[in-house]
Amino acid sequence: MQLSIIDLTTELAEQLKPKSLTPQKYCSSLPLGSTRNCLDPWTQLFVTATGGVRPCCNAPKFGEVFDRPLFAWMNSPEIKEYRRGLLSGSLMPACENCHDRPTISIDELRAKVSAVVAGTAPVTVPQPS
Repeated sequence: MQLSIIDLTTELAEQLKPKSLTPQKYCSSLPLGSTRNCLDPWTQLFVTATGGVRPCCNAPKFGEVFDRPLFAWMNSPEIKEYRRGLLSGSLMPACENCHDRPTISIDELRAKVSAVVAGTAPVTVPQPS
């Protein structure tokens, strides 16, 4: 039995598929197992001069500051999605293309987040490299 070019291409694509434990929601050019060294979605919100709310200065706005109280924004579904992406390496496009935060291993970021959330570590802003 002869395979068609589509069958061969599909078989080759399956063989070349990355062996990742974390499914990638977005295409990532970062090394497998890495993420951005960013605590912003856990520690702050950015509010633009026109009232737009963002998780950082690079991200698109989620909504307007008057849509809900600030404390509600900190645990909004939008912020949680950024957090999940950073902790899994499945980065949102704004994080993927970030020019402000260097890369770090996922395990290192998880340890930093745990310490900040537990209140056992000071929040420091990583400096661009």
